[in-house]
Order: sequence, then structure tokens, then C-alpha cells
Amino acid sequence: MPGHPFSIAILGAGLAAGAAAIAGAQGGAANFPDHPIRVIVSVPAGGGVDTVTRLVTDKMSRTLGQPLVVENRAGAGGSVAGEYVFTSPPDGYTLLASQPSPITTNPFLYKSLNYDPAQLTPVAIMSHVPNVVLVRADFPAKTVKELIAYAKVNPGKINYASQGIGTTSHLTAE
Repeated sequence: MPGHPFSIAILGAGLAAGAAAIAGAQGGAANFPDHPIRVIVSVPAGGGVDTVTRLVTDKMSRTLGQPLVVENRAGAGGSVAGEYVFTSPPDGYTLLASQPSPITTNPFLYKSLNYDPAQLTPVAIMSHVPNVVLVRADFPAKTVKELIAYAKVNPGKINYASQGIGTTSHLTAE
């Protein structure tokens, strides 16, 4: 996927006609959209991807003159949503709003997926979200190099939190 590796993107299955219409193209897709568009979010409601999606779809809805209905389908590092969009008709009316994992990392983490991420067409990058490593102020390590050295000397004594298996925060910590 083009852009920063920790981007939130909107993608769709076979979106060539829909994307062209959104961009203002004329022709067979000139009436697009003529009914509501579903935006499938790959994380639970309230998270960063969900919040950004709701802000972007609100503006898109006003611009396009049709509602964009946000639906959360979390699970399996975004694969639940990826599969849902992949198996939807490729007409531009079902989009995926996602962190990178269902498109970039899940194919490497899972033996098989019920969808082909290469068949999802990037439409827009909605935001860039950096990952950060934080420790308590009284923790002995003050740099990443020191943290790695501490972890090597103290195996099994460091814990971390992530958004789930295969997410960028999980892979960054690993």
C-alpha cells in the first residue's frame, strides 16, 4: 500500500468505477453514488481508525450527497473486515477503512486468508499514525538501545500492550 507504513486507509474491492466517479469522472459512473455507501471499519468502535473514519465519512457524505454508513467488523487483525469487503460486490458501495495489517502484514502472519489483499484497491490514506515506545519515568532504560539491553538481561520481565496480534503496535513491540 502506498504511503506511510502505519497509515489508516480506505480501500475497496474492485473500486475502479467508484473511485473514478468520486474523483469527478464522467461516463457510465456519472450517477455514482446513487445510494448509501457502506464503510466497513476493521477495528472496534471508538478506536483511532474508527474515529478518523467517522470524521472523513461525514465530510464525504456531504460532498457526495449520499450517506456513508460506518459498520465495525473487528477481529483477526482486520481480516474479518478485509474478507467482508473482498466478498462484497465490486461496485464501489462497500469500502474498507483499516489499519495496515489486513492488507500488508496479515498475508505474512496467517497461513491462509479468506480474501486476497492484492485485490483491494487503495482509494485514500486518511491519516498517518506513528508508533511510540514509552516506559515509566522511573524505569532504568531511557533509550530504545537501553531498553533492548535491559530486556536481554531480564528475560520475561517486560510486558507491553498492543491492539492485537498482527497489529503495528504488536509487531513494533516484537
